[in-house]
Amino acid sequence: MGDLKTLTVENLCKECDCDKPVEWVCLECNIPVHDFCIAAHINRQPSLTHSVIPNFDALTQGRVLGTKTVTKPRVDKIIVCGPGIEPIGLVGEFDSIFNIETYGAGHGHLNIQIVGPKGAFEAKMAPHSERKTTIMCSYEAKDVGEYTITVTWSGLEVPGSPFKVVLTDHIDSSL
Repeated sequence: MGDLKTLTVENLCKECDCDKPVEWVCLECNIPVHDFCIAAHINRQPSLTHSVIPNFDALTQGRVLGTKTVTKPRVDKIIVCGPGIEPIGLVGEFDSIFNIETYGAGHGHLNIQIVGPKGAFEAKMAPHSERKTTIMCSYEAKDVGEYTITVTWSGLEVPGSPFKVVLTDHIDSSL
């Protein structure tokens, strides 16, 4: 990490080419960024923990107050649960609903990819009505075969992913 003198020498944002004054400096990367460029900066290097502080010039001119600490996504905090990720099911009776809990995972982008016996298809997602960090998901599993459900948070697979689900049209009594 650099010191403030090193960090504030240049006032040009490294994420865009506009000539507006720079309000923030990333301590981890030692570069100035605009308020509206912070997200792009973090997404460019998601493996780092970015500590963004006010640019010294912006601070002394009263343009910004406070600090922003932006951390990398915590994929280890994501919990996927529900009947829709159970390993074995029966076609016609299988409940394909599952929930994804994102509490404590930080800012991130959720992606779900489901591939079934006939190829890829869409997962339905909706925010939980009472728990804002929970996403309710479902898919249509109508065919016998294997379904692979891959869940990622900001491009990183969540614990347990990919989930393998095998649907049959009969119950094996030997199990």
